[in-house]
Amino acid sequence: MVLVIAKPRVHVVELSFLLILIGFTWAFYRVMAPFVLNIFLAVVFANICWKPYVRLRSALNNRAVPAAVITVVAAFFLVAIPLSMIGLLIYHEAVEGYARLQEMWPAINNGLDEIDVRLWLQRLPLVGALLEDGPTIELGEVLRGVFEFSSSFVVEMSRRSFVSIAAALVNSVLILFLMFFLLLDGERIVQRLYAAIPLPDSYLHQLSSETLHTTAATLISTVLIGMIEGAYGAILFWIFGLPSPMLWGVVIMILSMVPLIGSNLILTPAGIMLMLSGNVVAGLVLTLLGYAGAALTQNLIRPKLLGDRTGMHPALVLLSTIGGIAWLGLIGFLIGPLIAALFTAVWSQFARFYHSQYAGKDRNAERSSRRPRFIAPPAVPGGRSGRRP
Repeated sequence: MVLVIAKPRVHVVELSFLLILIGFTWAFYRVMAPFVLNIFLAVVFANICWKPYVRLRSALNNRAVPAAVITVVAAFFLVAIPLSMIGLLIYHEAVEGYARLQEMWPAINNGLDEIDVRLWLQRLPLVGALLEDGPTIELGEVLRGVFEFSSSFVVEMSRRSFVSIAAALVNSVLILFLMFFLLLDGERIVQRLYAAIPLPDSYLHQLSSETLHTTAATLISTVLIGMIEGAYGAILFWIFGLPSPMLWGVVIMILSMVPLIGSNLILTPAGIMLMLSGNVVAGLVLTLLGYAGAALTQNLIRPKLLGDRTGMHPALVLLSTIGGIAWLGLIGFLIGPLIAALFTAVWSQFARFYHSQYAGKDRNAERSSRRPRFIAPPAVPGGRSGRRP
């Protein structure tokens, strides 16, 4: 008897089709790679405008084209025009503020050189004895480094974000066109994606629901809270007569990712500058208002806005925001946390799906191993097994 081992068959047709599919997918990605960011932003904005679009379409007797046009135009006037005006104003303030800082820097530098924290601390009863022979704490060097880093960071981010106005206009028009078509054909696109992805519809619905919840919580905890703290900081700069309130408001909006102390990384040095210039009371009031505003937004406003939605960890939000800004400029303030939110949602659903699959198999195997085996009773003479005569 000859034992024949069956060799696995190679499906030439399926393999060829898979190679062709991979090749055309790679080529399509190379063609669409310059527009990936525009597509991503269009999807985000279309998702935000979806509910108003559906209500407007119902009010217009299910006429989709006029409803989509009105929604896109409204989004343009509510978002694009204010952002463009704020961007131009920030760029103007960045240039003007940098020139003013260069003029004021010699006086500030001389004031910083005269600061010696050890002399202040030696006046305290217990701390002074410990620091009597200690090294000199040069607060001026620390503050000088903070001021120089903040100024160079702001100028570099402004240059990267607003260096090409023509490219920004082209990208805005492209995003608006993509939004229009996504509003019109969004439902059909989602259905085709569901049909193409080899996962059950229940998991796809869970994934989309979790993605929407995580994205909404991320937008609220980053963009909305950042805008509130940035506006608050800009108002404080304007009230106390500090230069470039809009510019520093945007910087505070970005730094608001750090809980409790984020906005104070700008407001506290600003208060110290006021105290160095002779306005001691104004500097103290600005510093106290900065900490009070940060505590109010983080402990009262943020929980009210989030509700039962759970966002990402603050550390992940901070790192994704900084990485997004380093990668894409100022728009990375929005893109970085959104990509991180999608990443966490997809991996959570991936872990849930495969855990349920393998956990089900393990439970079935355990049940089969514990199932008692039926053992037939011994045969009894007379032909009746298992029965007494």
